[in-house]
Order: sequence, then structure tokens, then C-alpha cells
Amino acid sequence: MQEASRHLTGNLDYAALAARQDAKQPPILLPPAETTRTVHSINLVDEGGGRLRFDFHLRGALRRMVRAAVGLLLDIGQGRCVPSDVPRLLEARDRSKLPSPAPARGLTLESVHYKVGWGGAYASNLHIR
Repeated sequence: MQEASRHLTGNLDYAALAARQDAKQPPILLPPAETTRTVHSINLVDEGGGRLRFDFHLRGALRRMVRAAVGLLLDIGQGRCVPSDVPRLLEARDRSKLPSPAPARGLTLESVHYKVGWGGAYASNLHIR
């Protein structure tokens, strides 16, 4: 899974991982400029007791992108696909080719950081559970 997470980092077109905003505009029909985001890192942490934590450090996310990425990484961890499949899946820009997204239960936004233009005054740690 750690190897596969490296294929998901960078300034990439994540249309394949995005959910539809509405029935008229599936992400695959959007231009790549609208579905390109930057994922700085994805860290996997074994918390013991059969629990994994996926820490994403990114600049912006598409709707349900993180859930789709975690679902893909879990499928890879269970041997249903291999890390080398990730670039091909991203290039296809088709969410239907991916495994089911991870459930929202357990997904936690912990912090938001704003650029200097906001003076950094609004950067904060959130603890929403």
C-alpha cells in the first residue's frame, strides 16, 4: 500500500477518484485543469489492533477523493489489484474502474492551513469526530 500511495502523490489529474457533483457533469467530462490537485504525501500508520490510519497532506481535494483513494489502497493491500495499476486507473479518468470508496465513518479532518495571504491567522487544528 505504501508503494501504491507514491503513485497517488504529486500534481495529478484525480478525476478517476472524484464523485459526481451532479448527474449532468461527471468528473470524466471535466477538463483536467478542473480535476488536477496536489497531494504532497500519504502516510500509512499501523495503529495496532487491525487499525490503519491514512494521513493525507494535500492542497485541495475533489468530492470524495480521499475516500476513493483509501478504498483503492485497501484493495491493493488485500491483493485485489497491484500498485502498478494506479497510474493506469488515474489515466482512465473513470471512477467505475476503481473499487468501492472507503466508508465515511472514521474519516476525520484534523487541520486546515491557509496561505500567508490570510496571515496564517486561521490555520487551526480541528478535532471533529
